[in-house]
Amino acid sequence: MTLIIGLMSVANATERYHPPERLTCKLNHLNKLKCHDFNRRLLIEDVSNATLSKDRTDVFNFVSGVAYSSPNHTETSVFFTYNNSKFKMVRLKTIHPSIQPDLANPNWKKFNDDIYTCNASYMDCAITLN
Repeated sequence: MTLIIGLMSVANATERYHPPERLTCKLNHLNKLKCHDFNRRLLIEDVSNATLSKDRTDVFNFVSGVAYSSPNHTETSVFFTYNNSKFKMVRLKTIHPSIQPDLANPNWKKFNDDIYTCNASYMDCAITLN
Protein backbone atom coordinates (compact mmCIF):
# COMPACT_ATOMS: atom_id res chain seq x y z
CA MET A 1 0.00 0.00 0.00
CA THR A 2 2.79 2.46 0.86
CA LEU A 3 4.55 1.75 -2.43
CA ILE A 4 1.41 2.56 -4.42
CA ILE A 5 0.88 5.86 -2.59
CA GLY A 6 4.55 6.76 -3.11
CA LEU A 7 4.35 6.06 -6.84
CA MET A 8 1.16 8.11 -7.16
CA SER A 9 2.90 11.05 -5.48
CA VAL A 10 5.77 10.90 -7.97
CA ALA A 11 3.40 10.58 -10.93
CA ASN A 12 1.47 13.68 -9.85
CA ALA A 13 4.54 15.75 -8.94
CA THR A 14 4.90 19.05 -10.75
CA GLU A 15 8.36 20.21 -11.72
CA ARG A 16 9.08 23.80 -10.69
CA TYR A 17 11.71 26.09 -12.12
CA HIS A 18 12.86 29.33 -10.54
CA PRO A 19 14.14 31.97 -12.94
CA PRO A 20 17.76 32.95 -12.35
CA GLU A 21 18.61 35.76 -9.95
CA ARG A 22 20.85 37.34 -12.59
CA LEU A 23 21.85 36.96 -16.21
CA THR A 24 25.07 37.75 -18.03
CA CYS A 25 24.41 39.00 -21.55
CA LYS A 26 26.27 40.30 -24.58
CA LEU A 27 25.92 40.38 -28.34
CA ASN A 28 27.10 37.33 -30.29
CA HIS A 29 29.03 37.47 -33.58
CA LEU A 30 25.72 38.05 -35.45
CA ASN A 31 24.82 41.01 -33.19
CA LYS A 32 22.08 38.93 -31.56
CA LEU A 33 21.39 39.13 -27.82
CA LYS A 34 22.90 36.13 -26.04
CA CYS A 35 22.40 35.60 -22.30
CA HIS A 36 23.73 32.86 -20.04
CA ASP A 37 22.89 31.17 -16.77
CA PHE A 38 19.32 30.00 -17.44
CA ASN A 39 17.57 26.83 -18.63
CA ARG A 40 17.26 27.02 -22.43
CA ARG A 41 14.89 24.07 -22.40
CA LEU A 42 12.33 26.41 -20.81
CA LEU A 43 13.28 29.99 -21.62
CA ILE A 44 14.74 32.06 -24.45
CA GLU A 45 15.84 35.66 -24.85
CA ASP A 46 12.93 37.84 -25.93
CA VAL A 47 13.77 41.55 -26.11
CA SER A 48 16.26 44.06 -24.81
CA ASN A 49 16.61 47.82 -24.78
CA ALA A 50 20.16 47.62 -23.47
CA THR A 51 23.05 48.91 -25.55
CA LEU A 52 25.38 45.92 -25.58
CA SER A 53 28.61 45.26 -27.42
CA LYS A 54 30.22 42.05 -28.62
CA ASP A 55 33.28 42.51 -26.44
CA ARG A 56 31.49 43.43 -23.20
CA THR A 57 29.36 41.27 -20.94
CA ASP A 58 26.73 43.01 -18.83
CA VAL A 59 24.94 41.70 -15.73
CA PHE A 60 21.15 41.95 -15.39
CA ASN A 61 19.23 41.33 -12.15
CA PHE A 62 15.74 39.88 -11.79
CA VAL A 63 12.93 42.45 -11.52
CA SER A 64 9.56 40.77 -12.13
CA GLY A 65 7.48 38.17 -13.92
CA VAL A 66 4.26 38.41 -15.91
CA ALA A 67 2.11 35.67 -17.43
CA TYR A 68 -0.43 36.09 -20.22
CA SER A 69 -3.03 33.33 -20.73
CA SER A 70 -5.15 32.59 -23.76
CA PRO A 71 -8.90 33.27 -23.25
CA ASN A 72 -9.58 29.59 -22.54
CA HIS A 73 -6.47 29.31 -20.31
CA THR A 74 -5.00 26.43 -22.32
CA GLU A 75 -1.87 28.34 -23.36
CA THR A 76 0.33 30.75 -21.44
CA SER A 77 3.37 32.90 -22.15
CA VAL A 78 5.51 33.83 -19.15
CA PHE A 79 8.02 36.69 -19.32
CA PHE A 80 10.77 37.54 -16.82
CA THR A 81 12.27 41.04 -16.81
CA TYR A 82 15.84 41.85 -15.77
CA ASN A 83 17.55 45.26 -15.39
CA ASN A 84 21.20 46.25 -15.35
CA SER A 85 22.76 49.02 -13.24
CA LYS A 86 21.68 51.61 -15.86
CA PHE A 87 18.06 50.35 -15.69
CA LYS A 88 18.27 48.89 -19.17
CA MET A 89 16.10 45.81 -19.65
CA VAL A 90 16.47 42.25 -20.93
CA ARG A 91 13.48 39.94 -21.02
CA LEU A 92 13.24 36.14 -21.15
CA LYS A 93 10.12 34.26 -22.28
CA THR A 94 8.92 30.69 -21.99
CA ILE A 95 9.33 28.57 -25.12
CA HIS A 96 6.29 26.32 -24.73
CA PRO A 97 2.66 27.38 -24.04
CA SER A 98 2.14 24.59 -21.49
CA ILE A 99 4.63 26.21 -19.08
CA GLN A 100 2.57 28.02 -16.44
CA PRO A 101 3.24 30.38 -13.55
CA ASP A 102 3.28 28.51 -10.24
CA LEU A 103 -0.10 29.81 -9.10
CA ALA A 104 0.13 27.77 -5.90
CA ASN A 105 2.60 30.48 -4.84
CA PRO A 106 0.68 33.54 -3.54
CA ASN A 107 3.29 35.91 -5.02
CA TRP A 108 1.76 35.37 -8.46
CA LYS A 109 -1.10 37.90 -8.30
CA LYS A 110 -4.09 37.90 -10.63
CA PHE A 111 -4.15 41.23 -12.48
CA ASN A 112 -7.20 40.35 -14.55
CA ASP A 113 -8.72 37.18 -15.99
CA ASP A 114 -5.82 36.57 -18.41
CA ILE A 115 -2.81 38.24 -16.73
CA TYR A 116 -0.81 37.33 -13.62
CA THR A 117 2.12 39.33 -12.22
CA CYS A 118 4.91 38.49 -9.79
CA ASN A 119 6.86 41.36 -8.27
CA ALA A 120 8.55 39.30 -5.56
CA SER A 121 12.06 37.84 -5.61
CA TYR A 122 13.16 35.41 -8.30
CA MET A 123 12.73 32.53 -5.83
CA ASP A 124 9.05 33.42 -5.44
CA CYS A 125 8.21 33.67 -9.17
CA ALA A 126 8.57 30.03 -10.20
CA ILE A 127 7.02 28.42 -13.26
CA THR A 128 5.65 24.89 -13.47
CA LEU A 129 6.12 22.25 -16.12
CA ASN A 130 3.13 20.05 -16.72
